[in-house]
Amino acid sequence: KLKSAKAWLALNQAFVSPSHTRILQLHMQLQNLKKNESTISVYLQQAKYIIDELAASGKLLSPEEFNEIIFNNLGPSFHPIVAIVSS
Repeated sequence: KLKSAKAWLALNQAFVSPSHTRILQLHMQLQNLKKNESTISVYLQQAKYIIDELAASGKLLSPEEFNEIIFNNLGPSFHPIVAIVSS
């Protein structure tokens, strides 16, 4: 019984709990996501997908942290809008 319990624990840790590496990878993807030539809709859909993946991995971002990342990565043409929304 002890061996099966250890095996089950090892499987659980390997497949159920998200790895720190995966969470870091997703967070870096979000940090590096740029709007570039994408439409705002496509950009926000990509960001939402990453946020959902982070949440599924157990890493929840606050709305403020999410907005900060998104606003910083929109690009200079959106700075006037971001300034209005952020005030």
